[in-house]
Amino acid sequence: MVIAGPRLGQVEPRERAGAQTGRKYEYQYERTARAALDLLTDTAKHVCIYCDWHDDYVIETGDPPTRYMFHQVKGRTSSQGPWDFREFFGVSLKKGKSSRKAATNLKAIVPRMLLHYANFGDNCVGLAFVTNAGLNPALSEFLQTVAGSADTNALPREMRNAFDHVARAYAATNPPLAMSTAELFA
Repeated sequence: MVIAGPRLGQVEPRERAGAQTGRKYEYQYERTARAALDLLTDTAKHVCIYCDWHDDYVIETGDPPTRYMFHQVKGRTSSQGPWDFREFFGVSLKKGKSSRKAATNLKAIVPRMLLHYANFGDNCVGLAFVTNAGLNPALSEFLQTVAGSADTNALPREMRNAFDHVARAYAATNPPLAMSTAELFA
């Protein structure tokens, strides 16, 4: 004879930390699953997707030499707003020309992503930032201008100053995230 005990939903769990932590990463899991499904329709040869291994997810492509596309996925609540320059680059935006050293937050998005180039060299085919919060309009304009420029000399003066400021900060890290403005631009 089996004695029926209470059902799962009838007993309050002893703690909810796991469920709360899981909700925090829901956006990341959704984006990773969506990227995996998108690969099924792509014509490139995809070998594997790694989840939470070196980055939020990494897509391995091609025949040898293997190439990796690293993806940083960051979800935010609407009250936090879009990502700004400092959060993205780990360096406060400097508008005027300055040779002063800037401190770099190595836990910011770009510094973490640049480590993939140092670790994997030419096998790092690219870096992607995926977010549900968008980018601050000034950051978005900065990134679009940099992407549309042939080199740093083609950047408008204010944006060139900001780019140089970030490059100096990255060159001062140990080990350096970029040795020069030209290397960071590349």
